[in-house]
Amino acid sequence: MAHGHPDYGPGAPVSTIYPVLDIGELAARLGSIDTFDRRGNVLWFDGFECGISKWLPHTLGSGASVSWQPTAARNGGFSARCITGDSIENYAGMSTYFIYRNPTKLGFEFSYAVDSVNIYWDARLLFYTGTEQLYIEWRWTGGSDRYLQIYDENGSWVTIDSFQQLASSYFFHTAKIVFDTENKAYTRLLVDNHSYDLTAYPLRAEADTANDAYMELYIYFYTLIASNLTAYVDDVIVTQNEP
Repeated sequence: MAHGHPDYGPGAPVSTIYPVLDIGELAARLGSIDTFDRRGNVLWFDGFECGISKWLPHTLGSGASVSWQPTAARNGGFSARCITGDSIENYAGMSTYFIYRNPTKLGFEFSYAVDSVNIYWDARLLFYTGTEQLYIEWRWTGGSDRYLQIYDENGSWVTIDSFQQLASSYFFHTAKIVFDTENKAYTRLLVDNHSYDLTAYPLRAEADTANDAYMELYIYFYTLIASNLTAYVDDVIVTQNEP
């Protein structure tokens, strides 16, 4: 039985297939990395298929490194591997910078896999407007506590939830935070199957006239024990026009 629209329309009737009218669905079927939460328009992304030259590495401690690896990946064949130093609170992380055009509701998403629950991660976006610096930061503390927290307007950590995450180099978790740059407030937080309304939490804002309008992204992994621990990062996405 035919499906679709009249002849010469955008989706003519066909007898053997069902046309895909959702462009987001079409992109997902063609291999898009933006499949976790399709809300918002993609502003920037990196799936690490062409190396890690977009990123600056940050390390502390013996044996710490950030490298491009085909060992594990959420999509495609590559990811960024972060190996922490071998002392407690040593880290490995990465950062990148880019310009934005219009301040809207923005989203920051990344996927990660860790080889131990004794790693904790911290993700931060610094948003410069030309007159202010806005802090958007959240973390999962790992270890025995395993708290999911956000950085509030007073410069304090607020616990949103507590849950355990699977530690496996081949199991990628995904985290996404959405924030409102005009009203200077968080909007929502997604981590795997967990979803949180953050509209009651304003962003921390500080006066800053030294920097023009741009964004800085940071993703760090810290060890809670005296050992080199490994994390993989893949599919980093920044979105705009979030609902």
